[in-house]
Amino acid sequence: MDESEIGRFREAERIWQSGSAVAAQIHFDLSLNGQDPRIRLASAEVLIDRLKLPRAPEQLLEVCAVGIQCARQLADSRDEALFMAKRAEYLVTWNGLTLLPARKRLRMAPGWFAFSLERDEKRYAELTKQIEANEREADDLTAAALTICDTVADRSTKGRVLMSVGTIAFQRYLDLKLEALPSRIRVPGWLLARLREHCFDEYVLYDSHTRRKMPSFVEEDESSFIEAAQLCRDAGEDETAAYAFYNLANTLRSAYRFSRALRHLNQAR
Repeated sequence: MDESEIGRFREAERIWQSGSAVAAQIHFDLSLNGQDPRIRLASAEVLIDRLKLPRAPEQLLEVCAVGIQCARQLADSRDEALFMAKRAEYLVTWNGLTLLPARKRLRMAPGWFAFSLERDEKRYAELTKQIEANEREADDLTAAALTICDTVADRSTKGRVLMSVGTIAFQRYLDLKLEALPSRIRVPGWLLARLREHCFDEYVLYDSHTRRKMPSFVEEDESSFIEAAQLCRDAGEDETAAYAFYNLANTLRSAYRFSRALRHLNQAR
């Protein structure tokens, strides 16, 4: 190992305890510009474990790509699959948090039927191209990650990959609701809040095509997390299994499936 990079890694870990942002910058530099693949991979793991996507989305996506590359160099199939799944999760989440809302704003005005400016139409096309490319890459990455897990027969790693698959499914559910939400809502806010408690808002606000697609994403989210929890338990990782059930309960609560959310929350205890 490169001794200077080892020293920088240890220094970053020491000052991270004090909450210094410098530590994250050191790990970013080591992972993106370092020479030793083992140090680059270790710094990438630290960043993915400790930082949330909204803080540095493009940098973390690049860190995932570095993790995949370094894991391949080191013949580390487990980490390769994990970084593939995490990059897929981040791509879809980035779509939902940033790109889709930006595209939605370009055609959000009531009565909208065409772009008033050529630049808006161009920007809309650019965003659509990027969103679709991210979705395709995410699907390819998760398929490849699951194939690796099945090849090496690693239950623990597959469980973690499936947690990313579940997160992706739920993000796509949210994206569908955002995309199909009408620009003008004619239901009083207090009534809409009550309808949401029983998922009836989906019947009031969305057309039949959208309503048919929504449950499929929720079902994929639920089945992925349940399988992930079972695999982790089989691997003797009860804490990780509980974490899977807890995350599932949170996503189902956000989708207003309260009885199912409570059932899985009890499984997490």
